[in-house]
Amino acid sequence: MGILSSMGIGSADVDLVLESERVTAGESLDGTVEVDGGNEAQTVDEIYGALRTAYRTDEGSYTTTITEFTLTEGFTVGAGESLTYDVAIDVPAHTPTTVFGPTEVWIDTGLDIDWAADPDDKDHISVEPPETLRTFHDAVGGLGFDLRTATTVTSTGTQFAREREFVQEFEYEPVAEAYRDDLDELEVVVDAGGDRLDVELEIDATDTLLSERETVTRLTVDEADEDALRERLREEIESSS
Repeated sequence: MGILSSMGIGSADVDLVLESERVTAGESLDGTVEVDGGNEAQTVDEIYGALRTAYRTDEGSYTTTITEFTLTEGFTVGAGESLTYDVAIDVPAHTPTTVFGPTEVWIDTGLDIDWAADPDDKDHISVEPPETLRTFHDAVGGLGFDLRTATTVTSTGTQFAREREFVQEFEYEPVAEAYRDDLDELEVVVDAGGDRLDVELEIDATDTLLSERETVTRLTVDEADEDALRERLREEIESSS
């Protein structure tokens, strides 16, 4: 290997090309990885990738890896040669959705070669919520609450802290007359897994002009019946307000 190639200069590079940048959490993305050879032949141990996001804490924002994966086995790419491999990337169910707020999710792709530079192929994707989360969101909206914020935050202080580094948090404000005077907001933390959605629901009720009363309840959503879920949420809210 030449001196420049050993420094990552003139080395092979990789580009992930997705058929679609939109995916539902819990499903997969199809695409190809395109490898362009450098100034001389190189042995590639594998093409690897990582699905990443960023979450907030009181101290700042941190990047974290949702999952890592191998896209190909080892191969040799000749000088100036172009290779293409079909790939499929599984997106875990707990991947935060990007459609409700400013959350970003992306894929970093790199080549495992001697003296490789850090991965510079970065592809942002749009993550749709799984059916259970969309049903939950629609049920809350049907009760007369509007989504105010959706952020990805540290799991510290939630019921999911042992399992997850981060969670997605939604804040809903009451717009229906039935709740406007009695509730300040609903604060919801969720963790999706397969066909179920675990929810930590904080109901902030207004006691007086100067105080609030917070009630935290936990529930599991494992059905796609919006009407039944809406009634279940109504009972939880009214028993706490």
